[in-house]
Amino acid sequence: MTTQSTRYAWLRSVLFGLLSQAIAFLVSVLVVAVYAFCLAFQARGKPDQALINHFAASSSRWVTVAAGIVVTFLLANYIVRKAPRQSVPLGIIVGLSSGVVSTTIALAFHAHFGLGSALVPLLLLLVGWFGALSGSSRKPPQPVA
Repeated sequence: MTTQSTRYAWLRSVLFGLLSQAIAFLVSVLVVAVYAFCLAFQARGKPDQALINHFAASSSRWVTVAAGIVVTFLLANYIVRKAPRQSVPLGIIVGLSSGVVSTTIALAFHAHFGLGSALVPLLLLLVGWFGALSGSSRKPPQPVA
């Protein structure tokens, strides 16, 4: 593997970590929008904004975390197929960059950094590692030359 393709693989891993958190945020917005649509359909008109705000405040953090975990696993699993020699380090980089973005978002939007906020980046790192391991175990064995 050349240094140019190695740099590209590492850059792609970092971008996949960023992408995982962006997708997780969009999933959270989609869940709140579906809830608002259901309320509007039940009310046959304008829904109660207080209910939507309460639902968004109480559920968006955990929906984002859950979606981030799933997407980080899938992207770490996907990247293994593109760079089979460095599968585990690239999966760890996906999890690490996803955790850094998650921590940055938590620090930007919350006044305090609690235990849950500290465990999420560690969990994302472990999920990236596990995604790389599970993806590398499914690939066919490479012929020895």
